[in-house]
Amino acid sequence: MPAASAAGGTKAMSEQKKPGNLRTALILLSVAVAFFIGVIVKHVMLK
Repeated sequence: MPAASAAGGTKAMSEQKKPGNLRTALILLSVAVAFFIGVIVKHVMLK
């Protein structure tokens, strides 16, 4: 029985974390975009 209630609790918790997951994904995406823009600018400046 405890396993069933834990699974239900996990599902509810994951639903609460969805906005946080979206925020984390957007932060990581912005870091990746900034990195690639930096690499492109560096290559343009070196030519």
